Amino acid sequence: MLPSEAWYSTRLDEKAKQGWLPSRPPFGYRNDSDDDNEPIKPVPENAAAISRIFELYSRGDMTFESLAEKMKAEGHIYKVSEPNFGRRNLSFILNNRFYIGEIFWHGRVFQGKHRPLVDKNTFQTCHDILTGKNRRTSKSNEELPLGGGLFRCKHCGQAITAEHIRRKRKDGSFRHHLYYRCANNKPGPDHPTIRWSADDLEAGIISELSKLKLPNPEVTEWFRKSLSTALSDETEYRKRTLTAFRKRETELEGMQDRLLNTHINGTISEEIFTKKNVEIKMELDRVREEMSKEAKLNADYKDMAVAIFDLTQRAAETWRGSNNAFRRELLDVLCLNRSLDSASLCLDWRKPFDGLAERPNSTDSIPSRI
Repeated sequence: MLPSEAWYSTRLDEKAKQGWLPSRPPFGYRNDSDDDNEPIKPVPENAAAISRIFELYSRGDMTFESLAEKMKAEGHIYKVSEPNFGRRNLSFILNNRFYIGEIFWHGRVFQGKHRPLVDKNTFQTCHDILTGKNRRTSKSNEELPLGGGLFRCKHCGQAITAEHIRRKRKDGSFRHHLYYRCANNKPGPDHPTIRWSADDLEAGIISELSKLKLPNPEVTEWFRKSLSTALSDETEYRKRTLTAFRKRETELEGMQDRLLNTHINGTISEEIFTKKNVEIKMELDRVREEMSKEAKLNADYKDMAVAIFDLTQRAAETWRGSNNAFRRELLDVLCLNRSLDSASLCLDWRKPFDGLAERPNSTDSIPSRI
C-alpha cells in the first residue's frame, strides 16, 4: 500500500471509530458535508419507509413478496429507477444494523452517532423471523453454535467458521472433533493459522466473561447498593423531565386549539394559519418524540440497571447453563466485536461493561468510590 493510500485508509478508520460511516450511507440517510456536527442525516420520506418495513415485517405474517406489495400499495418508493422494494433490497435493509445505530467497518462494529431509525427490539424481532425462515441456521448451525460470523479473524476480518473433523479409529468407529477457523480460503503469506478447538474456545469465552465479576460478595453487594442509590437520583431527574415535556405538550395543544378558533373566526389569514400551524405541529412532534424516549428510559430504570449488573456478575455461570441461542444473544448484549487470533480471544466490550472487564486488578477491599 502506498503512503498516501495508508494515510487515507487510516483517516477512514478513524472516522468510523468516531461514530460516522466513512462511506455512502444506506437507504434512508444522506450525507451532509456542510454539517460537521451531523454529517449523516435521515431523509424523512425514506426514513418513514424504513420504519414501516420493520414495523410490517416484525408482525411475522409477511413474506418479502407481500411486504413489497404492501409498501407499493402505501406509496413508498425505493428510488426513481427502481420504485419497488425487491427481495435483495428488503433483505439488505432488514439485516442492516446501521438502522439501530451501529456501524460495520472492516470487520469491526462501532457505535454510531447517527440517528437510529429502528429500535433494537423491533430489529431483533425481525432478525429472529429471518433466521427462523433461513435454512442455513437450522440444524447445522445448532451443531456448530459459535460459527456463522459470531467471531471474526483478528488478522484479516473474515468470519470464523466451524468445521467437523471425523477421524476413523482402528476398531472402525469414528471420533468427532469440532474446530473453529478463519474462513479466508486465500490467506496471504503473513496470515497466521487461526484454528481453535471447540473446548479451547469455550474455555476462552468463560475466562473473558469471568473478568466481569467483582472479587467477592462484599464488594459486589456494596457496588449494587451504590449503583441503586446513584440511579435513584437519575430516576427522579428523568421523572421531572418527563413531567416538563407533558406540560409543554398540553401548552402546545392549547395553542393549536386557539389558533384554529382564531382562523375560524376570520381573525387571521389562511397563509398565517398554515405557517403557524406547521410550526406548532413540528414542535409538538418533537416534544412527543422526546416524551417517548423518556418514557422508555423511565420504565423500571433503576431496577433494569441493577438487573444488568447482576447479569454481569453471573455471566460465566449463565453461559455454562444456557442453550446456544441465548449464548449468542448474551455475547451480542455484552460485546460489540469478538475476534480470534492464533493464541488469544478478544472481546470488545460494550459500554458500560468495559469498565468492569478492563478495571485494574481488584483487591478484596471496598473502593472509596465507584
